[in-house]
Amino acid sequence: MHRPRLPPLSALRAFEAAARLASFKAAAEELLVTPTAISHQIKQLEAYMSLRVLDRTPRAVTLTPRGKALYEATAAGFGEIERVVTRLLAETAPTTVTLTSTIAFLSHWLVPRMDALRQTIPNIDLRLHASNKVEELRSGGIETAIRYGRGPFAGTASMQLCSDAMTPVCAPSLGLSQLGDLRRVTLIHIDGRSRPAPKPDWNRWCEQAGITDLDTSAGPRFPDS
Repeated sequence: MHRPRLPPLSALRAFEAAARLASFKAAAEELLVTPTAISHQIKQLEAYMSLRVLDRTPRAVTLTPRGKALYEATAAGFGEIERVVTRLLAETAPTTVTLTSTIAFLSHWLVPRMDALRQTIPNIDLRLHASNKVEELRSGGIETAIRYGRGPFAGTASMQLCSDAMTPVCAPSLGLSQLGDLRRVTLIHIDGRSRPAPKPDWNRWCEQAGITDLDTSAGPRFPDS
């Protein structure tokens, strides 16, 4: 058996919008067409069905009794189609995840690895958030974080990525070969670091290296590594 032919879907869509918004102009704006196009589609629908579905006056658009029955059906039909399409798109769209980490970690470690990361997890749309302060994690906002610290952390699922080894470094051209050579070079300082604790500064390193006569107050200071 052949199913009865439906009116043109474009005409039904124009009718549903005009009836719901009670305005040809508003329907035209929603469907990105002209009010004249909406009027033409309604006339086409009424000609196809051989009945009047809308009463038009200069001030308003109202449904006829038969138009009301058609509107209830088209509104339900288009609404169900929209719900299914939204669900299907959500199932196939990449999952958006916002990750926050320190400016230094993102710029020097994660960003150079982004291409490999996308190939490994192509179904994840990763958004990066650079911040040196602790951020609140919540669904729909910042959801994941990479930070220094010892877990576990309350209210989160966490795992250790790696352990840091803090050590002084220098250019080979300086020719440093023993601890005493540090007295003739410029020390560079990173201020504001609170992780790991105690913070890895020159004072802490000198204590562990057994150096007592090195001036650790001199040298340029930077807010971030």
